[in-house]
Amino acid sequence: MADRFRTFLSLLGVCIGIFAIVAVFTLIDSLHSTIRDSFREYGTDILFVESQPLEPDLNEDGIFRWWEYVLRPPVRLSEYEFLRNNLSKCSGIAFTSQGGGTVGVEGDWRMVIKEGLECGRFFSEMEMSRGSDVVILGSKTVEELFPDQKGPQALGKSMKAGTKNLRIIGVFNETGADRVSTVDVDHSGIIPMRCYERIEGLAASARNSIAVSGADAEEIRTLVRQVRRLRPGDADNFAINSLSFIINELDDLFRMVGRLGWIVGFFSLLVGCFGIANIEFVNVEERVPQIGIQRATGARKRDIAVEYVTEAVKLSVGGGLMGIALVWILTIIIPFDLISLKLSVSNILTGLTVSLLTGLAAGAAPALRAARLDPVAAINRK
Repeated sequence: MADRFRTFLSLLGVCIGIFAIVAVFTLIDSLHSTIRDSFREYGTDILFVESQPLEPDLNEDGIFRWWEYVLRPPVRLSEYEFLRNNLSKCSGIAFTSQGGGTVGVEGDWRMVIKEGLECGRFFSEMEMSRGSDVVILGSKTVEELFPDQKGPQALGKSMKAGTKNLRIIGVFNETGADRVSTVDVDHSGIIPMRCYERIEGLAASARNSIAVSGADAEEIRTLVRQVRRLRPGDADNFAINSLSFIINELDDLFRMVGRLGWIVGFFSLLVGCFGIANIEFVNVEERVPQIGIQRATGARKRDIAVEYVTEAVKLSVGGGLMGIALVWILTIIIPFDLISLKLSVSNILTGLTVSLLTGLAAGAAPALRAARLDPVAAINRK
């Protein structure tokens, strides 16, 4: 009974260790895959002209100089028009203004709001140019405005925005949390920019942005400085942001989580390793006469060592398989809305490799002890 309990504890230690390592790497790989696919759809070459930088601008003492950005002028629609008319190379340009759950859009706005429609239609060119009083709502906004109705039933109805009544012409598909986007489409209403400007109170609290695709950052900077009439010695009072900063930050986060998984897994494996080694030492002591007979009948030291290392490896790999199976079960039974968890072949091989190495390490000392026994003394031991 005691041997079984020790074996169970050893297997549990290896199981927890392999589970921690494989689970962490499965989570990291799944997040990487989800974000990579989302960025690929969104586009990584888009630059954003905004008031504040995404990347903190630290001084020599490592302090973020937030006070230097508070009084910066907002990005304006006139600056968007200047860039649109003067950029030498540009595959798309859009202006967005977000305030009070309403988003005003101009230009190639589908470049930054890529969600499809559940029902209805997008804006026509005439509606955009005239600034018609029309709106495309997010799925959650429809649920808040019309609790007992579905998206198609909201089409043609009106919603209040300031003093204006906006006619609903479309409803976006539910985005969820697994998409890269600069706009919370699910909880917003998208309207033409000219209409947005006529709604009192929105512009005062708005966050404006110009999105440019396929253009050179230095040319954008030069043109924005020109339209803002900044002198050569003046510092930029705007920022050109790229999604690459977010990607790099996420990569750093994934590396940190990966190291944490290795640390947790290492200590669990250490416990399992000592447990398996203890079991093998006990087995060696119990089988000393048997080992002596094996040696006397022609078994080599290497044969004895391989026998006990193999036992240790079997125990360790068994625990590892239990840990991998547990991760696989969790990927099936636990619902994840943010990401799609997948246990990859590479992570399975990583878990098996680590458990194999753990077994080799645990069985080395007992195997060496068994191989060095004197055959005559071993046979005569009672």
